[in-house]
Amino acid sequence: MHTDHDTSYKQLFAHAELLRELLAGFLPFAWARRLNIQNCTRHNASYASDTGHQRHDDMVWRVRTGAPVDDVYVLLEFQSQPDRWMASRMQVYAGLLHQELLKEGTLAPTGDLPAVLPLVVYSGSEPWNACRELADLAPRALRGLRGHQPTLRYRLIDQAAYAARAQGPPSNVVAALFRLARMSSVTEMPPLLDYISRWLEKQANPAMSETVEHWLRAHSQRELDGISIAGTIREVRAMHNRKFATFEELYEYEAIQKGIKQGRQEGIQQGLQQGLQRIAYRLVQRGLGCIPGDIAARISLAPPDQLQDWCDRLVDGASPAEVFQAR
Repeated sequence: MHTDHDTSYKQLFAHAELLRELLAGFLPFAWARRLNIQNCTRHNASYASDTGHQRHDDMVWRVRTGAPVDDVYVLLEFQSQPDRWMASRMQVYAGLLHQELLKEGTLAPTGDLPAVLPLVVYSGSEPWNACRELADLAPRALRGLRGHQPTLRYRLIDQAAYAARAQGPPSNVVAALFRLARMSSVTEMPPLLDYISRWLEKQANPAMSETVEHWLRAHSQRELDGISIAGTIREVRAMHNRKFATFEELYEYEAIQKGIKQGRQEGIQQGLQQGLQRIAYRLVQRGLGCIPGDIAARISLAPPDQLQDWCDRLVDGASPAEVFQAR
């Protein structure tokens, strides 16, 4: 059963431009680096068996590689949790795809079956320990029957494993998206957003840009707890730079947010209150150009919960005049 998290990846890679970047950036094949979007075509991923039962793969793309054996059908599965039986599932999907192609008459009667590339994009945090070889799921075949067992091996793109070892500028836009989704600190966000924004500006696909921005807002919202994110990538950057002079200040706000959650269980420490006061002073200063005496006095005397409320409202876009209006 697909989660909303898995569905967001389906929406992302429903665009040929992003599929091309995924294959070019994460596969070791020369043909993947030569792909253009004109050679990538979505294919039906829902199949009906001879008995009428429906089966659904996540996504199928037909890719013309330019090689002597031209077409490759890429079977994409998006997972947020490990699945021990993924190799078996992929083998079923590959068989159903071949059957569907034969029914459609896509294949010549005397032709060969096209190549299939089963590809799992994993976005979860738990290590992926599932077998990638179908044969490894049935290791105790009777003597002499091993060679008669079905075989299939899928490729795994493990987002967390990639992000953990990635260094320097991202290799392409999908790499940037994966690193942003797995960032350990908000301070990693600015160069990644800049890279993604510059790449989108070069594309001529408004629908894809909207999908990417929606995906970024959803993932960034989870990272920046308590901060409302709306608008385009440029607007997201502008919002943060307007509220905080640097992303280091935003990181401090994020750290205070996490500390407060822990503090509510263990007793709020004085340092958290002082941190909230600093944030409140900065936000008022940026909004008004100065800190009026009455507002400064209220900030200095307010308890942590009140400071938290003021900071949240200021970060979400309220003006200091609205937040500190006379009671």
